[in-house]
Amino acid sequence: MKARLFSALILFPCCASAFGQIFPIIDVQHGYLIGAIQSGKWIEPTDATNSVKSGAKLPVYGVTGTVGNVAVVKLDTRNEPCPDRPIVKLNPRKVKQGTVAFAANWNPLPRKPKLVDVKQKQHVDVVREFLRQRGLRDPIVNISQIVSVDLDADGKEEFVISATHYKDGDEIPDEATANTYSFVMVERIVDGKPKAELVDGEFYPEAKGDMPPNKFEIAALLDLNGDGKIDIVLRSAYYEGDEISVYEYQPTGAKKVLSVGCGL
Repeated sequence: MKARLFSALILFPCCASAFGQIFPIIDVQHGYLIGAIQSGKWIEPTDATNSVKSGAKLPVYGVTGTVGNVAVVKLDTRNEPCPDRPIVKLNPRKVKQGTVAFAANWNPLPRKPKLVDVKQKQHVDVVREFLRQRGLRDPIVNISQIVSVDLDADGKEEFVISATHYKDGDEIPDEATANTYSFVMVERIVDGKPKAELVDGEFYPEAKGDMPPNKFEIAALLDLNGDGKIDIVLRSAYYEGDEISVYEYQPTGAKKVLSVGCGL
């Protein structure tokens, strides 16, 4: 029996958490407890507080890989101005270019993301058409980041693209003007042609003075639930708050599975 169990763990490393171990997912920038993963299942942040252990040392990931390490100091469940958002105190408090602190008993980075030139015509054309389909007339294409990675382990690379254009470039305004946008999408090849799929974002063909717009950016690309597929972590922000969210990439598109933030 022991030999069979050992063989199963070798063949299926993603299932090594099946014995109930829980792994916290922490936003390094603000200390938000984004949530946790247990036996392949997503745990909401308010149910994941017991996963945070003082003294635990965690690697920190940015968009393309590890950028440092942090140690957990303590968990604060009475922070202001959002007392319902558990905050993890870390040392150091921030890591340059770091977004997510996470450690598990599988490799969160089975395939390394790579930065791509944002001026490549193929991607500019795809983004322009994507914007036209959402009602923007003669859109100004302003891609901020393109990252290539095989999201679903099928041997084919996808492109995760973030783009933002507001009245002052990509600076976040307090109201939405016409023909502006911010979003993150996945570009993949289907039947030899590029196909664009929205992860999350906002599009303003017309001005909306009563709606503060958000800016969406790629925060990390990691296998957070141990299934061998890359999950997409996004940060969105408006002039009075921000949010960090995890999206599970599925054949039917990206599905938001965890999200936490704070705003006025």
